[in-house]
Amino acid sequence: MQNLEEIKNVVKEKLTEKRYNHSLGAMKAAGELAKIYSEDVKEAEFARLNT
Repeated sequence: MQNLEEIKNVVKEKLTEKRYNHSLGAMKAAGELAKIYSEDVKEAEFARLNT
């Protein structure tokens, strides 16, 4: 399983800067929601960025 930084690098290579920044924001939002609902923050961030 790849770590979050490796996934970020792969995603960054494939997206425009604007789209990449949007994806990072969505990843952060997923982490915040996971925290609110007592779920695994890292897993939520990983899942959001990896989709």
